[in-house]
Amino acid sequence: MKIKNRITNAFRYLMVEKGFDHIVVEDILKEAGVARSTFYRRFHDKYDVMNYYFVRELAENSSPYEKSLEFYARSVAEYYYIVAKDPLYYQEAFKTVGQNSFSHFIFDNFYQWLIKMKQAASGSDYVSTEDLYAFSFASAGCLEMISRWVKEKMRIPMIEITQWELRNAPGAVLEMFQDSDMASRQYITKEKIQKILNDVQLEVSERPNYLKNK
Repeated sequence: MKIKNRITNAFRYLMVEKGFDHIVVEDILKEAGVARSTFYRRFHDKYDVMNYYFVRELAENSSPYEKSLEFYARSVAEYYYIVAKDPLYYQEAFKTVGQNSFSHFIFDNFYQWLIKMKQAASGSDYVSTEDLYAFSFASAGCLEMISRWVKEKMRIPMIEITQWELRNAPGAVLEMFQDSDMASRQYITKEKIQKILNDVQLEVSERPNYLKNK
C-alpha cells in the first residue's frame, strides 16, 4: 500500500504541475522512483491512478449503508469536501475527456453507489429498470453540479451547492430512505445541511494526509 500511495502522490504532483495530457507513465515512474513492473502491478494506466486518488479518500470512510436521508446527505457532502480539499488537482481531472475520463468515473461511482444503497435498503439484489433510469438521471445531475462547481472555481458556497443537489434528488432516490416522505425536501434546511457539512468537514480533516511527506 505504501508503494501504491507513493505512485499516487507522484501522479498528483505531476497532475498539478503539468496537466493530465502532458503526463506519461515514464514521468510517474521517475517521480515515484519505482520500476515499470511495480507500477503495472498496481495500476492499469495513468487514468487508473487519477481515479484512485479520489477512491483513496472515499475508502477511509467506508461504512454500512443506512436507510436514512441524513446518510445520503452526508455521503453527497463528502464528495464535495473531498474535491474541495484539493481544487487544483480536480480542476485538472475534470478537464479529461472520453470513456476513461474522471467525469465518466464520477458518474459510474455515484451510479453504482446508488444501486448498492437500493439493494441494501430493499434487502434484495433486484433493482427495477425504472430505478436504474432514475439513478442514471441522479448520477448525471451529481456529475454536472460538482464538475461545474469545480470549473467555476467553487465560487458558490458549499452549503448552497449541496442543498441544491439534495433538494433536486429524484423521488426514486428519496424513496429508499425510512425517513423519506412528502416532507423530505423540507427536511433539507440550511440549518440541517450546515450541521451535516460541519460533521463531514471534521471527519474528512481527521483522515490521513497522504501528501504530507510530498
